[in-house]
Amino acid sequence: MNISIEEHEAKLQALRETLDSSIARGLAHDDEAVGEHVSAALDAWENAANVS
Repeated sequence: MNISIEEHEAKLQALRETLDSSIARGLAHDDEAVGEHVSAALDAWENAANVS
């Protein structure tokens, strides 16, 4: 999978925002739940990018 630097940076920024939001809400999730959410979010983002 080849993605541009801009796409890579956008993914990282989205992940940072998700993590910051979760920390601010004070929610607690185990590692598996976090991994599943991150994986699903990245898959959705990638699928949306491939549709365009």
